[in-house]
Amino acid sequence: MRDLFELRNVTQRVQVVRLAQVFLTQIDQAPSVELAREAARVAIERSFAMPLQAAGIGDAQVVARFADEGDNPSYLDRSATYNEAIEEARRRRAAEGR
Repeated sequence: MRDLFELRNVTQRVQVVRLAQVFLTQIDQAPSVELAREAARVAIERSFAMPLQAAGIGDAQVVARFADEGDNPSYLDRSATYNEAIEEARRRRAAEGR
């Protein structure tokens, strides 16, 4: 019976070592997580910027951020209302002669 107990302890230790190795491997892969977050950020920014450009708001700057990247989005400007945005697009088209 004692041998069986010792075998369980050895098995548990091996499992702990394996888990530690997996954890260390994941820590080493942290840059890939950052790359994935950056790719997602770029894709979201483009996805929102394209319709704005199509609506004639070509100088709109879209900034995407994850919720865990801070609480203070002080870099954001006040959003224009729908009517303000449409009026601005009309003025730009008129200035361009469209």
